[in-house]
Amino acid sequence: MKPNRVKGTFNALAAVGALFCAVFVLLSAQMVLGHDPALGAGKASKTKASLKARQAETIRKARIKRGTDTAETPPASTYVPPQPTYVEPQQSYVEPQQTYVQPQQTYQAPPQYVAPAPVQSTTS
Repeated sequence: MKPNRVKGTFNALAAVGALFCAVFVLLSAQMVLGHDPALGAGKASKTKASLKARQAETIRKARIKRGTDTAETPPASTYVPPQPTYVEPQQSYVEPQQTYVQPQQTYQAPPQYVAPAPVQSTTS
């Protein structure tokens, strides 16, 4: 008796589909919880920009709580003195220029090839 290949194929496809759905649900739940394996451990990366924004938000909330909108102190100076830069002296050496002269070549066509006359035989 022959095995039913259609039934076996359907069972294999159903098993693969169920496995895919299970892995998909697991990874989706991890991402919702903040444990995305593609991003590594931790919920969010802390960059300088996000820390400055969070600090500014905290200061703004504190001022609102006190009832003042403006800063009592001027913002901290962001002036950075320029660093001395070293400029290399320019060299006065000039490399000689090389010129390429293409050789004069003439083209001669090969001699004309003349094919021999066809041979006539009794079988051709």
